[in-house]
Amino acid sequence: MIRDPRVAVIAAMLLLAACAPDSVSNYQATGFNAFLKTIQVQCSPLLLGGQEMSWALQSGAGDNNYVYFLDQTSKLYYQRIGPGGYREGLTAFFGAGYDRAINCVIAKLPAQ
Repeated sequence: MIRDPRVAVIAAMLLLAACAPDSVSNYQATGFNAFLKTIQVQCSPLLLGGQEMSWALQSGAGDNNYVYFLDQTSKLYYQRIGPGGYREGLTAFFGAGYDRAINCVIAKLPAQ
């Protein structure tokens, strides 16, 4: 049993940080950050779920839609999911009709 509440707070913070996607927890993700800049410019307007993700990428702020997009895009970039899984995940979350944005992101992936 933890008697000092500060220890419990620190333990909770460490646990949450371990669950964060690479885009949030890895400040030295220079390759991923460059990829985000590329899709922000070259895929604009990056419309998903009626939201312009290029603006969210530029400002670094967004809602749950932006967080999900960033998490899935990080997984795609770091090859934790393939292009098919990326497409399926975004379509399931945002709905159909956003093929242009999804295809553009996939097309801008760096060569393996």
